[in-house]
Amino acid sequence: MAANNGYIPKEDQSIRDELSKLTESIRSWAKKHCLPSLADFEDVAEIEKDMVIHQLTECCSQQDWNSMMKDISIPQNKIPMVLLHALLAKDLFGRMFTDPFFAFPKIDGDHKISAAGYFQRIYHIMIKADEQKAHIWRSQTLQNLSTTRDPNAEAFLQGMTKKLVYGLVNTFLTSPARTLLRKVGNNDAVNQRGRELLSLYDGAAQLALSLWTQRAFMSCPNLRELPRFTVSNPMMRAHRLHRLDEDDTRLDGKRILLCVQPAVLAFGSENAEDYNQHKVWSPAVVVMHEK
Repeated sequence: MAANNGYIPKEDQSIRDELSKLTESIRSWAKKHCLPSLADFEDVAEIEKDMVIHQLTECCSQQDWNSMMKDISIPQNKIPMVLLHALLAKDLFGRMFTDPFFAFPKIDGDHKISAAGYFQRIYHIMIKADEQKAHIWRSQTLQNLSTTRDPNAEAFLQGMTKKLVYGLVNTFLTSPARTLLRKVGNNDAVNQRGRELLSLYDGAAQLALSLWTQRAFMSCPNLRELPRFTVSNPMMRAHRLHRLDEDDTRLDGKRILLCVQPAVLAFGSENAEDYNQHKVWSPAVVVMHEK
């Protein structure tokens, strides 16, 4: 259904394809830049390894590194890649696919509250009053701020997004994720890694903004909101390292150890109706307790 000002919403399959490409980009970056072996962690302090797991709160059922290593059943040398993927996905989806106003800047003169915070507050008040109108308002507001009539100028949110992703990339590279990063010997390699990550963050931000301009409302359930694993549940799929076929039920009923990437659920339709119903735009990628 075409909206006002020539806006045409994306088809569900197109959205699923774009999110699938993002998933593969995250996995590829993590695979390329993670430590190649679990043995590389032997000289890492316990507190630093524990910080990796603490950073995965809401995604992981364990509280520390040793407990995680005891319970995880995937090949040991794949663990750094899986954890780095989980950290990166948590940052991207947790920031961009759960907050429609993630790109909004800080309020001038107020370093504690962002414009995103103010808009979120208004949005939730509106949802309580009239959910349909609230989602239409959010959609139209972001559409208007994502376009410009001047062909030589970028839209407001495009500029804000560029500023945002630079900061997010720098923050991620200095977060506990650094413990999982492959050691590189020169500045050129370090800079190349940063550029690749910047491109990934920028692509994710542009995709998220385009989805928030739609009238559907997105949600990314955390680990506590997921049921036990069943292969038939469209909201989740086993990580490929489990080597689980579509009809293989051997892990059904198992507890989820790690949500490597959250599901993206879409509530409502482009007619601003049926907000009590959802469809899966992207399933959660999960690792189970096999022991």
